[in-house]
Amino acid sequence: MKDADIGSNVFPEPISNFTSTPVSRNVSARREAEGVRENLAARDQRDSQRATAPLMVPLGATVINNSA
Repeated sequence: MKDADIGSNVFPEPISNFTSTPVSRNVSARREAEGVRENLAARDQRDSQRATAPLMVPLGATVINNSA
């Protein structure tokens, strides 16, 4: 449940709905290589529980794992 703001809030009823979910360790490694240190799990938890536009996978969405 990483990046579905657009699919669930901006376009709530699209013709096709896809969302991508990379493996957390891949994201962490990429962010560290960019010089960014943050607790991604804590950020994702916080973002998925916020009152306005929480991050979520929309119902019926096709999930694509783009870890590679």
